[in-house]
Formats: sequence, C-alpha cells, structure tokens
Amino acid sequence: MRYDTDGTCCSNNFRKLGHGEELERAIQLAKHAADVKVTWLGFTGPSKAIALDDLAWMLKTRFDLMGSLEDLNESIRLLQESYVLIAVNKEAFLTNMSERFVSRFEQTGLREDLDTAIDSAAQALDINFGRALSRRSKLTGSGDDLERAIKAFEKVIRLMSTKDQFRPLAMLNLSVELHSRFERSNSMTDLDESVKWATDAFRDSHASGNAHTRHLISGALSQGCKTSVWTELGPTDQPILDRTEPNR
Repeated sequence: MRYDTDGTCCSNNFRKLGHGEELERAIQLAKHAADVKVTWLGFTGPSKAIALDDLAWMLKTRFDLMGSLEDLNESIRLLQESYVLIAVNKEAFLTNMSERFVSRFEQTGLREDLDTAIDSAAQALDINFGRALSRRSKLTGSGDDLERAIKAFEKVIRLMSTKDQFRPLAMLNLSVELHSRFERSNSMTDLDESVKWATDAFRDSHASGNAHTRHLISGALSQGCKTSVWTELGPTDQPILDRTEPNR
C-alpha cells in the first residue's frame, strides 16, 4: 500500500536524521493507512494490530519530543486496542504498555497509572519466565522447573483482567502444565484441576466474543491439546482431557 511505503520512508528518515517534519508526515500517513485498512478494507486481528501499533509508536515518539499528553493518551489507547487483537508476542506489547503508563504517571502523578505499569511489567515477565521454565522442564525432565512454570502461569492468570480475550489461552496452557505434573505424580487433584482449567478455558473462549481465541481453544481441545495454542506460554504438547492413568 502506498501509504505504508511513504509512511515507512518518513519514519526511517526521522530515525536517521531526527527531522521533526518527517515525523509529522509519518504520523499523518500512518493515520491515513490505519483508517484505510480498518474502515475501508476491513482489516482485523494481527493486521489491524500492526497498523495501530505503528501509529502508537509514532505518537509516543512525538510525545517524547513535544511533551503533549494528548499524544501519550492516544498512544496508550491504540496500544491497548492492539493488545486484544494479537495472540503472539503479547509480552512485547505488555512491556511497551508498562513503559507508556510510567511516562503518564510521571506527567500526572496518578497512582492508578503506576499500578497498571507494574502489573503489565510483571505479567510480561511471568509469561517469559513460565515459557522458558516449561520448555526446560520438557527438555530435562526437571520437576522443579515444572513447579515454577505452574506458579508463573497461575500468576499470569491472576494478573490478567477477566475481560482479557486471551485469558482463556493462558488458562489452557496452565491446564497442560498441570496435566504434565499429573503424569509424574499420578495425583488425581492435578488431573481434576487440569480438566477444570481446560473446561473453563473453553467456556470463557465462547463468552469472550473473540472468534480467533475460540478457534484456537476448540482446535487444541479437539486434538487433545497436542499443539501450541499460545506460543508465549510454551508448546502445549501434552493431552489435557485424557483421564486414563499413565503407565506405572
């Protein structure tokens, strides 16, 4: 799309040269490109998120230069809108969101902004932490890593808003880790919890109204959850609804 190309050129020129007029032109082109993609072409999901995120970055850059709180507020709004549209790299969005809320706190002194910044940063950290622990546990068989991964995923769910459209994916991944622990411990408590989280994830995915999330959850359950449904939280390569006991 011509607007994307021109906007990218202006943005790159600004990064290299620091000319304010290049940034202004990049912002106007990004706004127009986002409007065309969303309003006229009907872009949804990740494609829409990318368009909004590009504009959010440019507005935050102008805020850093000019200090306009209006630019920062709009950047936060666009980033929040982008966040609910993507199923991968959510930790990157959370990190950026945390940084923006810190910037707004420094401008306004609102405790609510600082609390949101801390919660977003903690959630981003726990997603990365849980993912890494889950993968190392599967690679090495470490029970300690599995326990720490479960705790990290539980914390992610606690930090997520109940309205977050991707919370069901986090719930499903916790279910997978609990089933992994059941296979080691034969604890019926772990198996029951695993089934409960999977069931809740399926229910909430339908209530969320997000077709993409619902499709991922349904597909994973139909396959016994043998494929990844949310790459940030690690591969979900274990069945979670099989109540048969493992080989003793």
